[in-house]
Amino acid sequence: MVPPEMGLLGGYLALLSVDNNYELLADEPYDWFGSLTGLKQLFAGSTSWNANGIPTALNALTALEYFDVAYTFWSEGPIRGEAFAGLDNLKYIDIGDNLYHWMGDQDSTLPEELITLPGLTTLIMDNVRFLDPTTATQYNLTLDFMERMDSIATAWFDQTRLEGSLPSPLPLSLKSFSILGCGLWGNLEELRTGEARLTEAWLNGNQLTGTVPANLGNRMDCSLEKPCVLNLEGNQLDGPMPTGLCNKYFGNNVPNAGKFRSLGGDAEQCSSDSCCTCVEFECGFFDPPFPNFPPPPTPAPAPVGGGGGLCFSGATLVETKDRGLLRMDQLQLGDLVLTDAETYEPIYSFGHYDINAVNKAEFLQISTEQSLGSLELTPNHFVFKEGNQAVPASSLSVGDKVVMASGDSDAIVSIRTVTRKGVFAPYTYSGTIITNGIKSSSFATVQDNARYVTLGTNGIQVPITYHQLGLIFESPHRLYCRLLWLVRGRTTTTETYNDEGMSVWVEQPLQWYEWLLQQSPIVSGSLFVGTAGVLGVVNVVEWMLLYPGLVLAVVVVVASRRFSSKRV
Repeated sequence: MVPPEMGLLGGYLALLSVDNNYELLADEPYDWFGSLTGLKQLFAGSTSWNANGIPTALNALTALEYFDVAYTFWSEGPIRGEAFAGLDNLKYIDIGDNLYHWMGDQDSTLPEELITLPGLTTLIMDNVRFLDPTTATQYNLTLDFMERMDSIATAWFDQTRLEGSLPSPLPLSLKSFSILGCGLWGNLEELRTGEARLTEAWLNGNQLTGTVPANLGNRMDCSLEKPCVLNLEGNQLDGPMPTGLCNKYFGNNVPNAGKFRSLGGDAEQCSSDSCCTCVEFECGFFDPPFPNFPPPPTPAPAPVGGGGGLCFSGATLVETKDRGLLRMDQLQLGDLVLTDAETYEPIYSFGHYDINAVNKAEFLQISTEQSLGSLELTPNHFVFKEGNQAVPASSLSVGDKVVMASGDSDAIVSIRTVTRKGVFAPYTYSGTIITNGIKSSSFATVQDNARYVTLGTNGIQVPITYHQLGLIFESPHRLYCRLLWLVRGRTTTTETYNDEGMSVWVEQPLQWYEWLLQQSPIVSGSLFVGTAGVLGVVNVVEWMLLYPGLVLAVVVVVASRRFSSKRV
C-alpha cells in the first residue's frame, strides 16, 4: 500500500516510478498529491492503484511532465477533464489498457482540457474501451479532436475501437501515428492533406479502401539516419505499391537510399517484384480483437448547393475591425469584416452556420505566396480571379492568380482537398469577404462548376453569374437587415437555421430555384425573368434608401436630358 505519508517528501520528490508492481495498492482520495509540488514523473502502470476513472486530484501535480497509469484500476469511471486542468507542463500521457465510462454524447470524444494541453507530445491510448455504465453500451472514439492537438508528436491507439475515417488534416507536429486494428474506414488520400510529415505510420488492420497514392511519400519524412515505417496490411486496398513511393525511398538505382525500416502491405500491394519489406503476417500483423467491425456508413448524397456547396470551413481566417483576426467559426452576426481593400462591412446573416456538423464536408485548400495560411472553401464557392472575375473554386488551378485584399493578384501555389466538420457562409452587403487574405464571394453556384446561370432542361445560359444572382436573390433579406442597421445601429442578433445549419432565408428560395432548374426553357425562363424583375425593383428601393443623393442626381440628369430633347 502506498502510504499517504508519501506526501511528506513534498517538493523534493521529482520521480515516482512504481510500475509493474501488481500488488502495490493505492486508493482514493489522493490528497497527498497536493504536497508533491516538485513531482515531474509519475509511472504507476500495471499496478493496483485504484480510482473511479482519472481522479480530479491529479491536477494537484502542477509540475507533472510524464504520466502513466496504463493497466491499472484507474478505470471504470470517466476521463475527467478537471484532472488535466492546469497541467501545462504535461508532455507524456499513457492511459491505455483501461475501461472508461463515456461522458456525454458520441461527439464529445476526449475532454477539452486534455486535448488542448499546450505541451503534450505523446498520447498513448491503446486497447481502451468506452462504456455507458447504465446501459452497458460500448461507444467508439473518433479522432477528430487530433486536429486541435498542436504539439502532439506521437499518438498511438492500437486496438482501441475507433469510428470514422483518418483524421484530416493530421497535426503538423505529428511524427508517429499508430491505429493497428482500430476499424477506421476511408482512404489514404486523407494522409496527403495538411503539412504533417510522418516518420512512422502503423495503419494495418483497418477498413481502408482505394489505392495507395503515388505521391504518399511526400507526406513522410525519411532518411538513412531516420528510416520510416509504413504498414498497410490487413486493409481493403487495391493495386500495387506505386513505383513513385518505391523510387523515393529505395532510390533510383541507388542501393538502400532512404530505405524503409518497414514497408508492409497485403499480397496485392506486395508482389514478388515490389519494394515491400514484408507481406501480411510477416510484418507482425495479427488478427484484430474485433473481427466484426461496424460497416462504414453509406454517405448521403450531397444536396445541390446545400452544405456541400455554399461554405467556408471553420478554420478560414477573417479580419474583423474590432476583434482582429478570427477563425470563421468565431464570427458573429454584426461583426465588421474586411470585404475589399480597407472596407469593413457587417455580417448581416449567415447563409449557412453549422458549428456542430455531424458529417464532414469536403473543402478545397488554396494557398498563394501572400495568403495568410490556406483558404478552405467548398468547390462550388466563388473566389475572385485576376480581373475581379467571380469563379467557382473548383475551376482554379495552380498558377492561376486570385485577387488579394490589397487589390493586387497573387498566384496559387497549391490546391489540396481536405475534409472538415463545420460549415459557414457569412453574408455581407457587397457579397464579398476577405478570407485568408484572398477576396471571396458570399455565394456559390448551385450547378456544379458553373459560373453562369443555365436555365431549363436544355441548358440555356443566361449572362448572369451566380455571384450576381446571389446578390439579386438576397435583396429582400439584405434590405430588411440594412434597415435594422440604420434604425438600431446593428443588424439582427438572432437567426433561424434548419437541421443542416442553413438559414431559412436561404433554404426556401434555394428549394424554389432548384425546382425552377428542372422545368422547360419556356417555363423556367418566364419565371426567372419575372422574379428577377421583382427583385430588381427591391434593389432599386435599396439604393434609394441608402444613396438618396445619388438617386436624386441620376433623376435630375435624366429629367434635364429629356427636357432638353423636347425643346429641340
